[in-house]
Amino acid sequence: MSRKGRILASVVAVAGFWGAAFLGMLNDIDFFSLEDLFDTTELHHEHIVVVLFALGIIAGIGLFFGERRPIRRAGPGSAGYSSDESSGPDDSGSSNASESSNGSGSTDSEPGRR
Repeated sequence: MSRKGRILASVVAVAGFWGAAFLGMLNDIDFFSLEDLFDTTELHHEHIVVVLFALGIIAGIGLFFGERRPIRRAGPGSAGYSSDESSGPDDSGSSNASESSNGSGSTDSEPGRR
């Protein structure tokens, strides 16, 4: 996704969550009160509004930074670098007997026997 796409997706996500939070505030009789926010004996609209507000920020940050992939550099010291081109796990040509065993002592090279 392009930079503009990430920014647009982040803005839409934040607007959606914050819009839901605003609707939650409108649904409450006293709109938003700090007394209800700090009252932990029961769940109030204010608690839901704060959670939606925080989730909007987290979703926006996650959408903006989530799709970025790290740059892979092929060189000494980087993960996956091998100085010998032919020493990969697929190029070895040898089979491990413990991997090719089907449990009865025969190998995969004997397909019909048990």
